[in-house]
Amino acid sequence: MDQKLLKALETEGKPKPLASTKRYYKGFLYGEYGVGKTKLCGDLVQKKGLCIATDTGPETFFNHPELLDKIDIVEYQGLSHITAIASAIAEGATVGETDYSEYDLVWVDTVSQVQEEYLDFLNDNFTYTGNYREKAMPRDPRSGLTVQEVIGQPDYHLTRNHMRHPIKSLIKAPVDVIFTAHLREPSPIEQGKGKITKRPTLTETVFKLIAREATWMGLMEREGTKRTIQFETTKKSVAKSRIAELDNKVINADALPNILHEWKRKNSGE
Repeated sequence: MDQKLLKALETEGKPKPLASTKRYYKGFLYGEYGVGKTKLCGDLVQKKGLCIATDTGPETFFNHPELLDKIDIVEYQGLSHITAIASAIAEGATVGETDYSEYDLVWVDTVSQVQEEYLDFLNDNFTYTGNYREKAMPRDPRSGLTVQEVIGQPDYHLTRNHMRHPIKSLIKAPVDVIFTAHLREPSPIEQGKGKITKRPTLTETVFKLIAREATWMGLMEREGTKRTIQFETTKKSVAKSRIAELDNKVINADALPNILHEWKRKNSGE
């Protein structure tokens, strides 16, 4: 056998017993504004959690003082910021006063907003050699209004390419991870074509990137004070779970922390 390949197997590709592998879940939680996604992520923290915030959603924690000491929050600074956090967790690094090895849960709130901000960045700072963007022209040339470009297909391709590495880095990090997203309802045109599936507000490629790696993906809904999470795929929504206790079920959202904590205890020797 080639000695270089043999050395690689000894140092990097060494098998280990599956039963002794520590388990982490990678969650994908989506739903309408205000259903309680952010609060639920806080409830899932066991010791210390890190919220990568793209908007003001985490303000909800000030209504729940019992969670304040368990959660650190950092404002999202760009895709490289997510990569840096994933690397710090993987290396158990301490940066300044922050010990990244303390975190047992990290969540991006919301990954749909991460996508929107990157699309805006591309639209504001880049152009293409071909006419790939539609242009909105002012009706009155005397109005002083300028031509506006509409985000086009190349922007979505670049977003997928640049989001792939940060997302995969966080997925591979030795920590529980949740990506939250807002709900995308089918448009009237899609409904007219028979496409009535609810799904996260993400482009198809970014959605698939997270969905295929997710341990579980749930649609969270709220009716009055009752909050539910659906883990069954139907003709009207997408969801899944590799955790038997959640697979093909609709549960009370308040039950999720106990289910996941027990799953970790059984599968991680905790």
